[in-house]
Amino acid sequence: MLKLLKKKADPKVGPDYLVLNIGPQHPSAARDLRIVVQLDGEHVERCVPQNGYLHGGFEKLAETMPTGAFVELLDRGGSLATASVQLALVEAIEALADVETTERCAYVRVLIAELDRIARHLRTIAAIAHETGADLACRMLREPAARVDELVARFFGGRTFARIGGLAADIPAGVTTDCDETLDAVERALSSTEAMLSRNRIFVHRTKGIGTISRDEARAHGVSGPTLRATGIAEDVRRTAPYLVYDRIDFDIPVGTRGDAFDRYLVRCAEIRESRKIIHEVLNALPLGKVGDAKPSDVELPTGELYRAIESPDGELGVFVAAAGGTTLRRLRLRSPSLAHFEAFGAKTPGHDLGSVLPFLASLGIRPAEIDR
Repeated sequence: MLKLLKKKADPKVGPDYLVLNIGPQHPSAARDLRIVVQLDGEHVERCVPQNGYLHGGFEKLAETMPTGAFVELLDRGGSLATASVQLALVEAIEALADVETTERCAYVRVLIAELDRIARHLRTIAAIAHETGADLACRMLREPAARVDELVARFFGGRTFARIGGLAADIPAGVTTDCDETLDAVERALSSTEAMLSRNRIFVHRTKGIGTISRDEARAHGVSGPTLRATGIAEDVRRTAPYLVYDRIDFDIPVGTRGDAFDRYLVRCAEIRESRKIIHEVLNALPLGKVGDAKPSDVELPTGELYRAIESPDGELGVFVAAAGGTTLRRLRLRSPSLAHFEAFGAKTPGHDLGSVLPFLASLGIRPAEIDR
């Protein structure tokens, strides 16, 4: 890596330049990613992001076991065990196998997806706060994020919630009260965090103008989600290609203006409140009936292939599935937002000071397990 940087760097590369490795180490924001930066003092001259340190074999595993059993295995998938990955995969398989679900199932899936969005956004904002030295705000947000996770775990007993054709279980009675209490705790923590950070001179200085991505650059790198919307582009898969019952739900799409880390923080704060509105609307309109009939683990798949995408908390999460009959997928391919965002990070980091690298990275919400599949 040192030779690579020297080969392509300015001819004056010499003892005045320093090549520094950031990661991979678990406790850092980079986690299982490696970032190699070439520094001139504190100034980043070049940045080479590297992944490949968290091989989970997620896609290959889907080709070796019955599809239904593979879906049930997702709750052991580390950071892949999120509602968004489960939902995207199950939606794609159901479309391929022409499996219909009930209306109640669709509403409950929206409920879980929005709770997952809230928890992921809270943790991303906490990561931004941590990397800018605001550890108190970071700790304030972890507790409500954990409460959201516990709420979903109470619904489904800590299991993977999605099943081909339905859900692991129906939500219990009294869910409205549980959701209200949890979302009130989220709002209190979010309001306190905004009061602490949004006008804090240190936080603003370390995020405003950091990691600025223009609209054209966002399109060129294929970024999506809050990172794209922070540039001012109001694009959301829930609106552009509605799935489940999102076409029946009224919600706004928050956007930014500058496309920097500060705007990405503001967009996520606003999206948490939009998700709260969606959850209340879903609970008020939740129809009676079953949550579907989950298919057996060895469900038969037809010959064919297709691509489906959903709006995950961090952007467009697409799933390509192909089958040639039988009970096992012939091919599974995940199109995750993290890979595009990591590429954009590498291209836009040069020109920043070293202290801005990790706040920039944290604001993108990159999940290593979505890259190293």
